Amino acid sequence: MRDWLHACVIDMAQETVPLPPGYSDPTVRSLVLFDDGDVHLSLAMFDAQASCADRSGQDTLEFADGWTRLWFVRADRVEAQRICRTDTPQAGVRRDPPRQVRPGQEFLLDNASEILRFTAIGGACIFLRLLVRNPMQRHAVEHDAASGAIVRIRQAQAHEGRLQMTLSLLRSLGRADAIDTIADKPQSWPPDLRWHGVREALALDSRRGFALLEAMSREDPDPMLRALARETRDRLLQAYPQLGEIA
Repeated sequence: MRDWLHACVIDMAQETVPLPPGYSDPTVRSLVLFDDGDVHLSLAMFDAQASCADRSGQDTLEFADGWTRLWFVRADRVEAQRICRTDTPQAGVRRDPPRQVRPGQEFLLDNASEILRFTAIGGACIFLRLLVRNPMQRHAVEHDAASGAIVRIRQAQAHEGRLQMTLSLLRSLGRADAIDTIADKPQSWPPDLRWHGVREALALDSRRGFALLEAMSREDPDPMLRALARETRDRLLQAYPQLGEIA
């Protein structure tokens, strides 16, 4: 086992092996060992030099589907921090204190609510990564790393993506009757689709869309979505005070 791992690491150091979509990380060289669509196993080596480079664009934390298990083969002066989504929309995320990682240590993560970030790497960092997908996952959420605020909510299932595209198409065609569908949305719609629908309604008819947004800020069962709707409502009222007549 040791000789096999050593040979794999040498190969990885010489050439970056491309990862399937959803597994890429610019600071990780990774060798895919197994992937059947539901289970993904890879041997990863973290690039300490790349991790020190400034991140381009907005730094976000993405909580997606499935579960991850990490087992560290080598960890030279490595520290990692577990970051968790909270149930309080105002807080966004909670960060545990960074802890030193040692060889043989394991981390088990529920990807929908937990991620692991390296905060310090003084040398080599090599680990086995097992990812198990969750076919029941409804949506993934991105938070701003600095503030914890929600940046984006996206669907995780293909049929929900098709419905989202349909709503966008109806909006682009100016089909105002699509607002009736959005207003009478089934309770089975996940939060990301409810939010997308309200945004498309705003683009079609500002008055009716704003009324839906106001209702979402009060009545939506998802506390995170209620908070996002309130924040959006307040920004719109600040820019367009006349919308206050609808509330």
